[in-house]
Amino acid sequence: MPADVLCERLKKSGIVYSLVANTTEVIDDQQLIENGLIIPFETDVPGNSKTFTTPIQMSNEPQRNPERGPRVGEHSDEILRELGFADKEISTLAESGIVRIASYQTVV
Repeated sequence: MPADVLCERLKKSGIVYSLVANTTEVIDDQQLIENGLIIPFETDVPGNSKTFTTPIQMSNEPQRNPERGPRVGEHSDEILRELGFADKEISTLAESGIVRIASYQTVV
């Protein structure tokens, strides 16, 4: 049943209701944009140019905008080095497919 039909039936019946918007509807909500809760977001993913920011604002703390999360394997080599792995060991792990390293490309 379409939402508008359901809303009309609920209204006629005197039932209190509220629609829950989906992400696609919320991300373009003008009030949220004007209030700074939806912000521009730089990403290389097509169609993903806005994101939600935190509604919590603390005094004496600057608002931090969200950043993209790391890609799979983006920091693997750095983490493994910090854990004491040598470059050769890291290469062996990547070649065998045990870990994924963003800069490492397997030739198939």
